Amino acid sequence: ADIEPSARGGIPGRLFDDLPEHVGRCGKRRHLAALPQQRQFEELARALAHSTRAVPHPRDSYRLLGELGATIDHLAQVIDQLGKWHSRTEDGTHYDGEDGDGTGSARAAADELTTAANMLRLASSHVHRAHGHNGVVRWYQEPQES
Repeated sequence: ADIEPSARGGIPGRLFDDLPEHVGRCGKRRHLAALPQQRQFEELARALAHSTRAVPHPRDSYRLLGELGATIDHLAQVIDQLGKWHSRTEDGTHYDGEDGDGTGSARAAADELTTAANMLRLASSHVHRAHGHNGVVRWYQEPQES
């Protein structure tokens, strides 16, 4: 059975279990995003960032790294899909021209998103390797007094 996040120093048992419960603990809300899941994910990621400043139960680091690697894989997929969508959009069908001085475009957004997805895949590779290295460490459940 998973230990409640509050008993584990704020680290959730699984990154996305009980999403609404964790979202409620993150503090003030920002403007509503187009999709509620995006806002929930952002708030959960912020809560995770705050909760991993210390890992009170060292053994939990293995599962945390595994789930973090999988999460990065999913983010890379989302960003890659958004990049492909941007590359398929057409002026006059999906949008009505561009504002500004011509420095931005749907094509430029697609290129940046493709780069971001590739960088996330690289980050994921490193996190998965760290997970493997972490897996051979005989972690204590609680830190020992030295």
